[in-house]
Amino acid sequence: MNKIATTAEPDKIEAGLRPTGQTGASVPPWSEEQLAAQPKVHHGWLSRLRSYFILAPLIWVYTIILGTISLLCSLFDRNGRIQHNLARFWSWLIMRTILSPVKVTGTNNLVATATHAGTDAPVGPAERTGVLDNPGAGLTGWRSSAAVFPGTVAAGSPLKASKPRVYAVTHASALDIPILYVYLPFQFRIIFKSELLSYPFVGWHLKRSGQVCINQQNPAASIGSVKSALRSLRSGMPLVIFPEGGRTRDGELQPFLPGAFFLAIKAQADIVPVALVGTFDLLPMNTYHIKCQPLEMRVGEAISTAGLTSQDTDKVSAQVKAAVESLYSAPRA
Repeated sequence: MNKIATTAEPDKIEAGLRPTGQTGASVPPWSEEQLAAQPKVHHGWLSRLRSYFILAPLIWVYTIILGTISLLCSLFDRNGRIQHNLARFWSWLIMRTILSPVKVTGTNNLVATATHAGTDAPVGPAERTGVLDNPGAGLTGWRSSAAVFPGTVAAGSPLKASKPRVYAVTHASALDIPILYVYLPFQFRIIFKSELLSYPFVGWHLKRSGQVCINQQNPAASIGSVKSALRSLRSGMPLVIFPEGGRTRDGELQPFLPGAFFLAIKAQADIVPVALVGTFDLLPMNTYHIKCQPLEMRVGEAISTAGLTSQDTDKVSAQVKAAVESLYSAPRA
């Protein structure tokens, strides 16, 4: 495995953090089929009042209390396990509060093997399910599903896949993060934009819990973060990325930034496409109006990067984007 050369890599990373050159005509807008397939639900003034005066204030209370506890725990929690569990509990409270059940499909694509009680235990067909339809159960549902992912919630340790894995997730809402923390049943790290560090409590947690900060305005300054992400990947810690680089403003899939796929290729990590369906309608940008509704998290098959080099970054980016679009555009049950 080649080591990162800090003198040679900044140009590659800087290029990777710019949108890959993809023609808009080659792929139809990802949201058109979804919009046509789903009837519009009217959320009136009662929904707005509930959001502004009940849901949003409760989420801020959860954030302040658990963010403060997480900050204190960071003084002695060196592996991030306690902080991850606090983030998961914070997310579970939010998902309970917003009354938006999540149906998860493709859970068999999440991991290949699991670590339980210090030994690698293969997850066989009898222990895996392809669909988790667990409205509102959230963390409790996963905790009672020990046969599916043995010991992951109680122990708080990351599942050990057969090789490193990067989860490439669509990003349409601020509530995407709680969904991932509740329904990805293992410890992981997230690549996030440096702008988020300015947010109280959330930014503090991101900085102190081992998440990976990328400065999109000055990619060369992110070399240390990239090296840290590579070490985490190679040690088996799953990495969650938002390849669009930020939330979509119109509900359509944005051009992918190939920089995250550069990381996956360097670590020879499999890339797992994940589509979050319904979150843009739930809470788009520039509003506090949470429109409670059923959601879906669709997990696709892993895409291998074995034998690929940084010259294949654009090709991998296009392949992952096609997989994500296929997941998202599938009709809802």
